[in-house]
Amino acid sequence: MSQYVFTLVAATNLNRLTEDAPEVVSKLIQSLRRIAKQAEVKYKHDKADDESLRVFVISEYLIMFRYRPDLRCVEILHILQTGNQLTENGGKFRLRDGSVAGKGTTPEFREGDFQSMRDLIYAGRGA
Repeated sequence: MSQYVFTLVAATNLNRLTEDAPEVVSKLIQSLRRIAKQAEVKYKHDKADDESLRVFVISEYLIMFRYRPDLRCVEILHILQTGNQLTENGGKFRLRDGSVAGKGTTPEFREGDFQSMRDLIYAGRGA
């Protein structure tokens, strides 16, 4: 793994992978291979030379075959994807736009106080 990904891991503090990261990644790869073998999922780990990319490739194959890796694997996968985006974009990283297409909320939700919003939310649910 590159030093950049380690820095990103330490900065985000998602899964406390500062000192034991190489061991954790190798254990993760072993467990992912075991899961893939039990699930009889064929994955191509030879197209990834870097250990971090192997985690990404194996996890991608498992997700594709609807086998869910555990939370730690998903966190590491997210960190690796973010690191790859940062390196591909030359260090520029943008959060995705969180807006949705639409006209927004209705006036009663936009301008309502807590009690009126609560009444609207629970209306018709026996409240």
